[in-house]
Amino acid sequence: MRREAPIVQLLAGISLILFLGLSAIWARSYSKAEDLVYYGRSVSGAVHDAKGRLAFVFTNAMWSNPHFEYSSSAPAPGLDYANPPHGSHTSWNRLGFYFSRSARLRGSTPQDNMLPPGMSLPPVVRFTEFVVPFWALLLLLALPPFWNYVLPLVRGARRPPGEDHRSDLTRNVVGGMLARAVSPPNQ
Repeated sequence: MRREAPIVQLLAGISLILFLGLSAIWARSYSKAEDLVYYGRSVSGAVHDAKGRLAFVFTNAMWSNPHFEYSSSAPAPGLDYANPPHGSHTSWNRLGFYFSRSARLRGSTPQDNMLPPGMSLPPVVRFTEFVVPFWALLLLLALPPFWNYVLPLVRGARRPPGEDHRSDLTRNVVGGMLARAVSPPNQ
């Protein structure tokens, strides 16, 4: 059986651990919404997970005292990051993926006059949101362990040491292309 480089083994193992952890978070996201928010001096950002989706939100709202905040609650019945309310500036919304970017002038909404203590807004308030469904992240995390652990078992990849590890099909296709490239053209 072919031995992968230790770094490949390590990365596949880390990917498998992340896959299992993210699977648990995905299942929990249907009963509990979680938010991790950074309130910064020049930019603020948040990561939300709820209803099978992971949302990344960024704005240029400023805080005099930068800090992180974590909260957990039941998912709001009407809140759905991938199905925004009518009138938002959606750039893309397919298969649970969502991207939105907007800008507005400070003072253009009534909420601008009721800011929490320590928060200030620049003249132009920018807002960016990107939503990724958990299934897409899990699919990406499943590929390295599958490629490294499962595929060799399915192939029955027991070959003698020193033998070329490419499949017979690959050897025949590549060999055929090389033979045609080297042989003279037919008259």
